[in-house]
Amino acid sequence: LWRLDHITCRNILASDQLAQDKKRLEILQKVPYFMDLDDKSMSTIRDSLRTEKQKKGTCIITKGDIPDKFYIISLGRVKVHGGTTNDKGDFREQILSAGFYFGDLTIISNQSRDSNVTLL
Repeated sequence: LWRLDHITCRNILASDQLAQDKKRLEILQKVPYFMDLDDKSMSTIRDSLRTEKQKKGTCIITKGDIPDKFYIISLGRVKVHGGTTNDKGDFREQILSAGFYFGDLTIISNQSRDSNVTLL
């Protein structure tokens, strides 16, 4: 049986939350869409972030889906594949890792998703 008093427990939890908030803000400040926002707006976005835990191999975005989310990778990697080609017929698969973001262009343009994104 282990014991932890409530003051120590609350301090640890508060410290952990502050560390998570700081990490989220550091990542958000690197996203061009958010770089020039004031502290209040950044805090609102930070507080609105929700963690999605998925299994490896899960298709997070499917080509043709209606855009409803913008993703920022906090941990792990994803593969962007099966995308729409340009006039030259080119489409390069991409591997994105922590700090990268995706889903932004279809949110802004309000067009359906143009590629698949799978969790690695």
